[in-house]
Amino acid sequence: MESERKSETEDALETRSVVTHSTTSSKRSSRTSAGMAAAKARARAEAERTRAYYVKKETELKIEKVRMEGSLTALEHEKEAAAAMAEVRILEEAIESMEGGSCHSGSQIVPPIDPVQRTSDYVEHHLSHSNVVSNAEASLATPHVEFVSEQLDLMIKWLGSKSTEYVRRIRSVNIRYPDVGLKMAWDRLEEMYGSPEAVEKALLDKLEKFPKISKQDPLKLQELGDLLCEIHPIVEKLPYHLQEKWIYQVLVHPTQTRVKQNLWLKGKCKEGLLCLPIRQVWHLQLDFFLQEVGVMNQLMNQTSSSETLP
Repeated sequence: MESERKSETEDALETRSVVTHSTTSSKRSSRTSAGMAAAKARARAEAERTRAYYVKKETELKIEKVRMEGSLTALEHEKEAAAAMAEVRILEEAIESMEGGSCHSGSQIVPPIDPVQRTSDYVEHHLSHSNVVSNAEASLATPHVEFVSEQLDLMIKWLGSKSTEYVRRIRSVNIRYPDVGLKMAWDRLEEMYGSPEAVEKALLDKLEKFPKISKQDPLKLQELGDLLCEIHPIVEKLPYHLQEKWIYQVLVHPTQTRVKQNLWLKGKCKEGLLCLPIRQVWHLQLDFFLQEVGVMNQLMNQTSSSETLP
């Protein structure tokens, strides 16, 4: 009896050992499979990262190649232009030497350029050309970029010296972003010359430069009337306080500086003289003042005509 019980106990222990060994082997197998899958995924990710890195480097090298080709093309054109200018200078010097220096043509020899200015112009032109080439490679908006750059060039060419210097500095700062530079340039010009105060000052300066009027020169009064007719629509668009200031300065100030106070005009009537002193119309509106200028102009012309008749 005891031997049978002992045998059953040994069988149970053996069965439990077999089950435990089987479970452990199954867990080890699952863990190994998961580790292999993770290693494969990590290897694929690393391969994709390496591939992306080299694709990026290849793209950068291609862009750099296009930029260098554009720079070489620009340098080739500059070389041809410099050679042509040198040839022109040599021919002009030869012509002057043959003519003995007695005949000077209208086109003079270009004076030597400051090395600093020449370097600045070359760098600016080089960066501008490189910017156009890189933008052409990056997007299809090249016509827009060229149009904006052309607008900046035209502004620098045709604006006054002070405004040109402002636009030149703004373009140099925004050489890679010409659209930003163009907007900044127009904003700067609007701030300097487009404000109501700036417009009012420019009109007053224009009137200040008008010459004095005397009865020996009646055409000047007509020119004054034409000038006021030209300025009047602009004044009407100014703010109200500037309009009041303008009316006072235009109707009072010219009587003291532009028109002599003893300006007496001879009329055709028998009473003799007709006096139209402009200094008494300072309180009138600008429209009526223009009418008075027209009347005085007619009277001065009639007086001048009557005096010239035999």
